[in-house]
Amino acid sequence: MHPSLELSILDRIPMPFRIRAKGAVAGSAEDRLAFVVFSCQKMPDMSPEHLTFILPVLFAILEPDFLKIVPNELDSAVVPFDTGVRVTGILVTLRAISEILGRKGVPSGAYSDLWTRIWPWIELLDDHETIQTIDFLPAERGYRLYTSLIYSFLRNDEATEAVYTSSGVCAVVGRAWNYAVITRDDTELAKIHQLLECWFTRRGWSRNSFEELVIAAGGRRDLGAIVLAPVLRLLHTLGVKMTDDAICSLSALFNFVRHTTGVAGAQCDSAFRETLLSLGVVEALTSVSRVFAESRLSIAWDKLGPVFRTLVDYVSSFPCHKWLAQSIRAGLFSLIFFCGSRRHIEATRPSLMKLLQVLLPASSVYRSVLTELRNADTTHEHGSELFPEPDVFALFRQFMAPSRAR
Repeated sequence: MHPSLELSILDRIPMPFRIRAKGAVAGSAEDRLAFVVFSCQKMPDMSPEHLTFILPVLFAILEPDFLKIVPNELDSAVVPFDTGVRVTGILVTLRAISEILGRKGVPSGAYSDLWTRIWPWIELLDDHETIQTIDFLPAERGYRLYTSLIYSFLRNDEATEAVYTSSGVCAVVGRAWNYAVITRDDTELAKIHQLLECWFTRRGWSRNSFEELVIAAGGRRDLGAIVLAPVLRLLHTLGVKMTDDAICSLSALFNFVRHTTGVAGAQCDSAFRETLLSLGVVEALTSVSRVFAESRLSIAWDKLGPVFRTLVDYVSSFPCHKWLAQSIRAGLFSLIFFCGSRRHIEATRPSLMKLLQVLLPASSVYRSVLTELRNADTTHEHGSELFPEPDVFALFRQFMAPSRAR
């Protein structure tokens, strides 16, 4: 165990805080709850170094021996009063640890031991999210706390492997994701998107982790709806309220999509890819790419390349002409001009060339694509002048000439 979690350091806590801390360790569930509540009230005025002194008490409150008793008591018809107080104390303790993590009060070497101690309690609270004793804490607030803790530990190199190897983490994240979509909590959604991006990009494809998300959502179609619902909602306001946070959130979300549906590698969940296609992911990707390309924020330009690559990958799915027609209706034509501009050409060139050289010419023989191309072309008569690159302009002209003649 890391030294900062040992009870021996309690002697270094200033008086009279030391008396309260030792009383909590040796006392009842009510004593422990009172200490944690008192500590939370004092935390804003404490330095990170002094916050570290509270850790041993919080660590002791999360005593694993109680895990052998509490589940049976929570499942009983009448929950004992002492158990209710203990569970309340655990929730407040987790919130205190989250606060200390946010204030950089946890030594780096203690992360792994601390995670090993708190994770079984998060699992227990997740399994009993509707118990009477914690009705004072709405479920979405509880899950907000759990994802905050998971994300904090996942970003620490010492604890990353311990988090990855803990079964059920993505199930908790999946339920938190669902609550965040229902409550339209964009701040929480951004955190969850970044957590999932981190999980599936650093660790790579994991069938077990992905299946946990699917089960938590209620199935692949429900998971697809969770992915796309906030995107479609945000698109109504992004043109007016474009922010760095919204851009990063959408970018992280589609990076998760890339790494779970085959865009970024060979291993993927093909059934989930088909589900996203049926739910309108092509229109969503086209619209998001346009918003990024048209933005005046440099962060949007930096994020455009991966999102546009994901779009082109999805458009190339069979039958290609069906998805191209959808994308053209959603604004692909103007997106081509923006991607071919001097500002974006370097980030989008490979995908843009694939679109102009292969996908569009092969699909323009279909009436649905041809009709959409003609409709789009009438509103972009002079769009070709935007291309600064001769080879891109030549491809565009070569492609559009026969399409206009048909």
